[in-house]
Amino acid sequence: MEQSTQNQNLPRIQSLDALRGVAIIGVVWVHSALIIGASGRLYDIGFMGQRGVQLFYIISAFTLCYSRHMRIGTERRPLVDFYVRRFFRIAPLYYTAILLKLCYRLRPAGPSYYLTSRGLGWLNLVLGFLFLNGVKPDAVNTVAIGGWSIAAEAMFYGVFPLICRWVNNVSRAVYCFVILAILCNGISWFLFWKTNDDALKNYFTFLWFPVQLPVFCLGFVLFYCWLWDERRPAKDDSISLRYPRSGLSRRRLVAFAMIGTGILGFIAMLPMSNANMLVATLFVALFAFGVVSGQPTLFVNRVTLYLGKISYSMYLLHFFIFMEILRLLPKIDAVSPVRLRDTLAGLVFVFLTLMTVSALIATVSYKLIEEPGMRLGRRIIAALDEPPSGQPGQRAK
Repeated sequence: MEQSTQNQNLPRIQSLDALRGVAIIGVVWVHSALIIGASGRLYDIGFMGQRGVQLFYIISAFTLCYSRHMRIGTERRPLVDFYVRRFFRIAPLYYTAILLKLCYRLRPAGPSYYLTSRGLGWLNLVLGFLFLNGVKPDAVNTVAIGGWSIAAEAMFYGVFPLICRWVNNVSRAVYCFVILAILCNGISWFLFWKTNDDALKNYFTFLWFPVQLPVFCLGFVLFYCWLWDERRPAKDDSISLRYPRSGLSRRRLVAFAMIGTGILGFIAMLPMSNANMLVATLFVALFAFGVVSGQPTLFVNRVTLYLGKISYSMYLLHFFIFMEILRLLPKIDAVSPVRLRDTLAGLVFVFLTLMTVSALIATVSYKLIEEPGMRLGRRIIAALDEPPSGQPGQRAK
């Protein structure tokens, strides 16, 4: 059977991989601040990376829209292929992270950070394996460390085909974002005020899927803006959004202005809180579109591209390194010539340590778990799309 090369090897938008690298740097940075117990101004500096997960969500929605757009007319069962592809992209590593969490929890000397006193329970575990831990407050972040974000991602996969049936241009993407932002945040904050449980307050204003859904919708807005920009008639001073050229053009200058405005607006939102999450994420989206449009080497380079490739493994596995550093930090601080607790030197030291060790482990994980999982998903899709015997072997174009 002939495989469609367009279907299996989509042209990559390198800046999206680079933005994933920026996102994982932000996540590791904020978790490094947690390890050293940052406070005051150092807390603000450390928590500048707190919207890294929201940047992941924006990129995810953009990538899915792009993938869907490029695959139109190339698949016999696009909906089935979509879910098979998504499952084998995230499930193998996620299930590995759940098993590692179970093993880590059994360690009698293991640190208690991120481990809930309520107990895991079989129901929570089953919900985790079904990617439904996001519907239960005491399961959302206990089945796998950081699993709340994977639950939100999986739930977005569930509604993505439905959103795509109506959202097919920039204006509809903007309407979708505004409507869902008002509706979802209204419900979330109503539930916030109706409960006195601090865990539930955090759940309704940050961890559960509805409050994150408008963030995903920003990815639709960015994609259709990008698609519209790509289809504009080329001019002498224009640049390709996929393959940057040297020199400054009008489009690149606009992109740099977006990046600058996004960064400055984001900094102005400090200190970060659940209340300003969506507004801060608007500046993150502006920054992301500027990077996709201008592709500055400060953000699109070999380091960010590589980190973007292994970012999923880094995200799920760096929590275990996080807990080990948290456990060892008092001993390291006792013999260190400089104070590490609540200092800039400590933040930089922990960040570099956490990034380096996580990247090394994630490289192995990507090769041994992520890549085989994606290959298996492609083989299953190829088998499902195989025409019945007696019919031509060529796939529908």
